[in-house]
Amino acid sequence: KLKYIKMTVKEKIEKLQKEYLDIKSKYSKELSEKYVYLFEEIFQKYPELKSFSFPAYTPYFNDGDECVFNVYNVDTINGIDIYDYDELTNGLFSEGAMKNAIEEIDAINYKLDSSIFQAAFGDHSLITVRRNMTVDIDDYEHD
Repeated sequence: KLKYIKMTVKEKIEKLQKEYLDIKSKYSKELSEKYVYLFEEIFQKYPELKSFSFPAYTPYFNDGDECVFNVYNVDTINGIDIYDYDELTNGLFSEGAMKNAIEEIDAINYKLDSSIFQAAFGDHSLITVRRNMTVDIDDYEHD
């Protein structure tokens, strides 16, 4: 404590910022390693669910408002666009089960701190979570 008291304001700020970045780095690393396991129960509950994907990015334009990083809704199930109901529900997934699975996945993602999510998975990313407990991260093109 005595050492901290003798520090300049600049040194104190630098120390606090370093501590914050160290903690954020630790949590983002932990999230990247454990993230997929948040969905274990969902994969068990919906055996027809093999994978899901969603984008996460900072928009380039937000009609004059601040552009902030966001984790967006699931948009692909089993490699198929969620709006292609015919293909998804053709013996693969009932519409109700698909809707419930998406809501449960999105609810988990919305509970995560977006800055730690961004640090763990990057910006302008398409995240795909697979039943075999792997995560693929690809570049995501958007407007």
